[in-house]
Amino acid sequence: MTSGGLSARLTPLFAVVTLPLGILTALFVSLPAAVAVFVIGWLLLTPASAVLFGPPEAGPAWADDEVSDVVEQEMAAAMDDADTNTSTDPVEELRERYAQGEIDEVELERRLDALLETEDVTGDDTERIKRAVENLDTESSTGDELLTDRE
Repeated sequence: MTSGGLSARLTPLFAVVTLPLGILTALFVSLPAAVAVFVIGWLLLTPASAVLFGPPEAGPAWADDEVSDVVEQEMAAAMDDADTNTSTDPVEELRERYAQGEIDEVELERRLDALLETEDVTGDDTERIKRAVENLDTESSTGDELLTDRE
């Protein structure tokens, strides 16, 4: 199998040239002759050249380089986004979500407890989580007092 020169271009050449040649044959010669051109071009020459010389090249070499460059840039950007998202503090993220009302107090405590149970939590993180739970308890009791004051 060769990769360069005319032999690599024969398959697409036969496939493309067969249509106008067949149409011209139908217009100026006869319909049976046009059918013969189509059969010879598309059903004989095109597959035979593909088998003998291999499939046509996907495109110019510079196109592959550009595609791979774009793919690499997109992957690098995705990795940067992933690094940015994972670098945030999970306790702070949970507190923000609780403050915004996305999760309730029970869900917050459940997730904080789950953070405490993970293996990669350091001692400093454990203390911060415990303080966050304690602060949550004091905030909820203050909120209960405010509710009783309003009534």
